[in-house]
Amino acid sequence: MDFPEDFSAFKRLIDLAYPIGLNTPVYPGDPAITIYKQATIEKSGYALSQWDVNFHTGTHMDAPSHFISDGASISALGPSLWMGKALVIPCAGKKTIGMDCINIETIRADVDFLLFKTSWEYQYGTPAYFSNHPTFSDELGQWLAASPFKGIGMDMPSPDQAPYPIHQLILGAGMVLIENLRNLDQLPENKLFQLICIPLPIEAEAVWVRPLAVLPLL
Repeated sequence: MDFPEDFSAFKRLIDLAYPIGLNTPVYPGDPAITIYKQATIEKSGYALSQWDVNFHTGTHMDAPSHFISDGASISALGPSLWMGKALVIPCAGKKTIGMDCINIETIRADVDFLLFKTSWEYQYGTPAYFSNHPTFSDELGQWLAASPFKGIGMDMPSPDQAPYPIHQLILGAGMVLIENLRNLDQLPENKLFQLICIPLPIEAEAVWVRPLAVLPLL
């Protein structure tokens, strides 16, 4: 990832993550978020909290081990995977996202991440968000799995529904999936920008992330 010596040339940072708290929607069937106050400033002079929440809540990254039995966990993936050149793929209004959304001419060999902008983020917080979101076609999933990307992101909870064939294709290819993104409408379409998406090195199949799009000044 090539940054200029003067990083101030890139002053526009777009936060692509949802905040996580008691009101964060969870996938149907998953337990609600619980926060235990183990210590408070009033009683102990300091605050200490324990959270009960799974790693697939809110904006998060899936590692191959989420669906592949011998796949890498988050902590086993190399740091070069956490940043690179990204491209937004506009596909709003489609129930099935297929190859018709892909403009091959705009996808250069140095693209690391494709972020699919479905505008489904505007359903966030509604029951439809999890149950009726768009899905990727098998053809698109196969094309993505055969491509040399580091990861695929989207502004919806999943690229598929049970039994999750797209998860298996993409994660089986060694990529990561970044789900529940937001603010993709603030990013340029069909124009490269830098994406930084660094997870904690947790030995798990997924983890929360805070992706940042790094854009040049207007």
